[in-house]
Amino acid sequence: MEGLEEIIVVVDREYRYLIANQTYLRYRGLKRDQVIGHLVEEVVGKEAFETLVKTKMDECFEGKVVRYEMRYEFPKLGERDLFVSLLSYRGSSWPRSTSYYPARHHRA
Repeated sequence: MEGLEEIIVVVDREYRYLIANQTYLRYRGLKRDQVIGHLVEEVVGKEAFETLVKTKMDECFEGKVVRYEMRYEFPKLGERDLFVSLLSYRGSSWPRSTSYYPARHHRA
């Protein structure tokens, strides 16, 4: 995951980050301990969480594969167009279903 250009995060059903790769941390301008264990709303902001993220994650948690495009303003890197895929993952490593969030990106 660390060598990929894609943004990859794993979030549990309480919307808490379990995994965030280096690309995600770089885009957000944060360190790992500022993300892992924190709620998505705390990291991306309440408005972005409620208007952009939560509904899509909820669909994913229902077992649907969710794909969409969005434009997002990153704190350190500015505006980017994202191609997002959310996939539900059920594995023995995590107690709950999680969201796997890769986003292929390019400059706006």
